[in-house]
Amino acid sequence: MPLGEAVTLIKKIASYGNTHTDAAVASFLGHSTSNSGPFRSKVAALRDYGLLTGRAGELTVTELALELVHPGLDADPAASLRAAFMNCKLFATVLDALPKDTNLGTAGLANTAMHNHGVASQSKDAFAASFVKGGVLAGLIEEVDAEHVKILADGATASDSGANDHSDPEDVVHEGTGRQQSTPRPPAVDAATAVVSHAWPIDGGFVRFTIESSKTLPASAYGVIGTVIEAGDKLAEMLAAPATTTGDTTDSE
Repeated sequence: MPLGEAVTLIKKIASYGNTHTDAAVASFLGHSTSNSGPFRSKVAALRDYGLLTGRAGELTVTELALELVHPGLDADPAASLRAAFMNCKLFATVLDALPKDTNLGTAGLANTAMHNHGVASQSKDAFAASFVKGGVLAGLIEEVDAEHVKILADGATASDSGANDHSDPEDVVHEGTGRQQSTPRPPAVDAATAVVSHAWPIDGGFVRFTIESSKTLPASAYGVIGTVIEAGDKLAEMLAAPATTTGDTTDSE
């Protein structure tokens, strides 16, 4: 599962709270049962990224996931995305083994994953596409052209190298610093905090929905919030980068 899709799913789960039964999470993600293969695959992917944890029928949204779901005013979404990408052990192993700052063919990358890291031959191309898509979103990989990518050197980011910026659009790179810094934001009114904050990664940026309030929201508001989040999911799909892989991820039931 590409990292962007994993973030979308964990935000959908977290919109209903932080801890749920397997059956509840399956329902949130549109599955009729928690015993289906597609649902188990999604949960496994979310675990791999460090966004979901728990055992014995109870699943919990992790602290890393909450950094992406409810980022504070001083949050660094790009750093959270990098951490999630590197939590996937196979992605981290492949990334560390590849030469840095060198143009690499995506076809060769797929073959490397198969021969050196145990990826099945029938899955190598899908793996490579997901690896590249997630790495670009996390600022660890630069797309050179349709068939070549570059693994950025340790400590570098896509914005440092001049690649398309997939980080928070409210962040800017100041000349001469080589580091990403947040632009000034207006001060909070009446100590308002972000009680609801969702960010959907799209092609070239993010769509954000945030409610800042110094008061607790009424319970009745969360039903409407859920509707807004569902609409945000659809909008993010419309504005997302073109899909690189295809496949049915829903139940056949």
